Amino acid sequence: MKIEMPIRKKGRHSKALIEENKKRKALFCEALIEIQSTLDFKISSRGWCYQLEDLAGLSKSDFDVAQNLINECRKNGMLPLNFTAHDEARALQGGSTYTDEETPEEYVKYQVEQIMGTYKHYNPKCLQDFHNYGIVVMVEKIDLVGLFAPVCERYNVPIFNARGWSDINSRGDLLVEMLKFLEQKKICLVLYCGDHDPAGLNISDMLPKNLKDVEQAVAVDSSLIRVERFGLDYDFIEQNHLSWIDNLDTSNPDTPSLDNPKHPDHTKPYVQDYLKRFGVRKCEANSLVVRHEAGRQLLTDTLSQYISDEQLFE
Repeated sequence: MKIEMPIRKKGRHSKALIEENKKRKALFCEALIEIQSTLDFKISSRGWCYQLEDLAGLSKSDFDVAQNLINECRKNGMLPLNFTAHDEARALQGGSTYTDEETPEEYVKYQVEQIMGTYKHYNPKCLQDFHNYGIVVMVEKIDLVGLFAPVCERYNVPIFNARGWSDINSRGDLLVEMLKFLEQKKICLVLYCGDHDPAGLNISDMLPKNLKDVEQAVAVDSSLIRVERFGLDYDFIEQNHLSWIDNLDTSNPDTPSLDNPKHPDHTKPYVQDYLKRFGVRKCEANSLVVRHEAGRQLLTDTLSQYISDEQLFE
């Protein structure tokens, strides 16, 4: 499917151009909805930029424009409000709760129906009981949560989005989860997947230290937890033709690019080593949404090193 982007011109527009743009926006939204119907997971507005790069030839310089367009269409109703992946960390919590049933009898009937179906989810055994590893999958971007969810469900391993450098609460929660595995005498693994850029590689390198920083609060020896980065790496990016971005800009628009000597981290070893090995370019983990089958296979291949097919409940 070839997607035509809406017209983008500065200044005043003629009535004909405005009408033409409305039609293009409508077709643009229809195309996105059709593509979404072929996917079994939702992606972020940033992830959609990679889809548009692949299908509409969107340039990297127009990623911000495309993100704004998608969000504009969500706001004006041309796309569903919940069209993109939802960050659970920002979900509403608490407040009053209402039921759809108008009478107490209807409410009780609904609850009974729900209870009668719960036997389908009864599972007195856990896959973790049948192998020697306690595994948690950790990702840097929300897109990877939806992408990897079916694989994690199959292997019965938890996954969470660290959103870059995880906060103290997230690291504490991770150690609490690992403590359960340690108590069962299991080998503990954190499998990490993030951006291929100086910060993304540095996050996985620094994760053992970041866990050690909070180990006293959880009363666990973090040195017993192994961290393995399974993506993204250079070979996987090249083999699957993932998209490189030809800059090392950071999320802060007021900060110079990492390749600029004026950036405070420019002279740090992790930045200089990256520049020598890969140059001034990066690959975001979001790009996996365009090669989602390869992405899921990457995680499957990683998990299968520790959990055999014979140990799966299927």
